[in-house]
Amino acid sequence: MDKGNFTALTITMLLAAGLAASWAAARTITIDCNGPSDFNSIQEAIDDAINGDTIIVHPCIYYENINFKGKGITVTGIDPNDINIIHTTVIDANGLGNVITFDHMEDDASVLLGLTIQNGETGIYCENSGPLIEKCLVSENAGDGIYESSGQVRNCIVSGNLGIGLSNNTGHVTNCTVVGNKGHGIWIQSGPLVVSNSIIVKNSGYGLARNTWEVAGELKYNNVHNNLTGDYYGISAGTNDINQNPRFVFDGYWIDDEWVQGDYHLLSTAGRWDPNTQIWVIDDMNSPSIDAGDPLSSIGAEPSPNGAIINQGAYGGTAQASKSAGPLCTQYPAADFNKDCRVDFMDFALLAEDWLECNLIPGSACWE
Repeated sequence: MDKGNFTALTITMLLAAGLAASWAAARTITIDCNGPSDFNSIQEAIDDAINGDTIIVHPCIYYENINFKGKGITVTGIDPNDINIIHTTVIDANGLGNVITFDHMEDDASVLLGLTIQNGETGIYCENSGPLIEKCLVSENAGDGIYESSGQVRNCIVSGNLGIGLSNNTGHVTNCTVVGNKGHGIWIQSGPLVVSNSIIVKNSGYGLARNTWEVAGELKYNNVHNNLTGDYYGISAGTNDINQNPRFVFDGYWIDDEWVQGDYHLLSTAGRWDPNTQIWVIDDMNSPSIDAGDPLSSIGAEPSPNGAIINQGAYGGTAQASKSAGPLCTQYPAADFNKDCRVDFMDFALLAEDWLECNLIPGSACWE
């Protein structure tokens, strides 16, 4: 082996070993301001963390301003799929500064998951950064909810902020519920933004606004409805956007400058999740946002029946997605083995699997 190849191989092996060591050293760090944990402060945990670490935040109100400092870490609540846990796991800036800041060129290795972000001058502030923000409630901030992120924002509720819901973001906003913000719902300032499967309603400005017609933006399969100034400005309705009352369980509303949070699950005659009673309940009407998302999007963890199409809004693609009414089965046929209310090849296949199976005792009685 010549010297050049040997050197290249040595460097490659050292890099691989270093990467393996880095991931092997990844830790799970716990935060709980009410009990024993690794740290009582989220920022202290971030300061101590290294790339690949996961910081698990237990329910509490943490009066802090957080900066990720460029680290590829995950900061998450204990259960990002439970809205009650999200509501009670709060980072509160106490009216001073931004709640969360990403300003060290973070990318999607920096993850914010399953938390409430409130009471800051801006909820989540990004500068030249594109973190992954998922299943968060960003609400009751004095300015914008999420500002200038170039990353993905998924399955978030952005509501009741005194500024714009999502301002000057240039990433991909999908399956979000943007409601009741005092400014626009989503403002596209200087770069491209893809908005899909989202519900954008009752914002005091426009639902979706674009600075100039030259700034790119792609909208598809959203419900943009009843925004006070108008639904669109500087941008046209997207592919298969609808404009209908989404029929939330309970709409949030303002009392002066105080925001009363709503329940943004979608009404369904087939069943929708009640986070208070922790059971599925039946409504007397259906939301038009059920099965109204992009047919090419994965339905994820949506429970059956789901129409095989993702719902719009923050619960679309999750285990709390409202169920699809669909066709009604009056009675299962006798040979409907998979209980889809029809007898077809799938039922024949199930029959074939059990052909000549016998459970009689004694076994000799099976074929007499």
